[in-house]
Amino acid sequence: MNARATFIKIWAASFISTIGTFMLLLAITAKVYTHTHSVFYSSLVFPSQWIAGLFLLSLIGNWSQGKRVHKRFLMSECCGAFFSVLAGYAFNRSALLLFLFLSLRGIGENATKAVRSVSMKRYFDGDERKKASSLINSSYYLGTGAGALLGSYFINYFSILELAYIDGATFIVSGILYYSVGPEQSAAYEISSGSSLKETLNEWKKHPSLLGIIGYTILAVAAFQGFHNLCRGPLPITVLNIGEKGVLYFQLTFCIGITLATIIVKRYFYKTFWEKSIPYMIGGLLLIPLIAYTQLLWLNFVFYFLMALIFEIIFTINYKEAIEHCPEHLIGKLGVIFPTFASLAMTATILFFGKIMDWKDFQTGSLILFCFFELSFLASFVFYKIFMRKYVQETSRIC
Repeated sequence: MNARATFIKIWAASFISTIGTFMLLLAITAKVYTHTHSVFYSSLVFPSQWIAGLFLLSLIGNWSQGKRVHKRFLMSECCGAFFSVLAGYAFNRSALLLFLFLSLRGIGENATKAVRSVSMKRYFDGDERKKASSLINSSYYLGTGAGALLGSYFINYFSILELAYIDGATFIVSGILYYSVGPEQSAAYEISSGSSLKETLNEWKKHPSLLGIIGYTILAVAAFQGFHNLCRGPLPITVLNIGEKGVLYFQLTFCIGITLATIIVKRYFYKTFWEKSIPYMIGGLLLIPLIAYTQLLWLNFVFYFLMALIFEIIFTINYKEAIEHCPEHLIGKLGVIFPTFASLAMTATILFFGKIMDWKDFQTGSLILFCFFELSFLASFVFYKIFMRKYVQETSRIC
């Protein structure tokens, strides 16, 4: 199978499963906020399925690098389908079981992400790999937009359990598409031996530029995606008073912004260095308080769109650079460590600032979040520059 056909199948599989995922999770988020009016609990729906991946980081990373990538895709998607349906059953029965099944469901999602990162190395070479790595995330973001659009209609006609069945079906279709890609043609790849998280990070210290890219991107995800998760309930339902459908409308706006960003990056940032995205980080953070305090509906949507656009420019540039800088034997770990630590940082943002927003109010919490990340970003960038200068000096002395 040629590279183009392979990429189309991988892209389509990711797109289809993402549609079902966001129809289900956004509906759960809206219902939880409507019943509890708690920013903290409603914003936990998405991160609840990412936590388990941290504890299984090494296992998932090593498993993803085995032979027969297409079979591993199928297994991880079937896992996601099974626990999606169980989460639907648990919704009206037990909050504890709901979050437990969402967490187990996340194991399948983390495995798929790890295998997909490996597939970028196994199925593509040279320029094809660069293009595939920069475009693959568009399937996720287009899928979130399609899921939000369909969900805005289905939320009034289907129960959470019925949406869970639909989500499970999309995972099965996705798994079949992944499986149809077939086995990788070449066996000329490295498979890392089992290693602990500490050993993996120690090995990554040999690649400080890669660590800088990952650290900077994790900070961006924590700020922008963390705020996006915190916004889902209170911004449309409480601040702007447009109801549960507003949760899906803002998700759709976010998706339009990041989809356009992937096109912009491909056209204007194809050969760039990740530090060029720094001004976008500074400007993007300024949109957070504007979104929180703007009462005019159309203007709020414009600010939200711009935030998504800037975030995706930052993320796509850095993800592409990370794939290119990462050694083959660490690529499986990258597919888990990158999203998992980003999700962990985002979860910490949600937990901390969600409590502040419940304690004070959404606007005040958003302003505190903006100040915190603006200062954190500036401090981390200064630290990275100092670290890189010392690293270069030490390397020069050794040479």
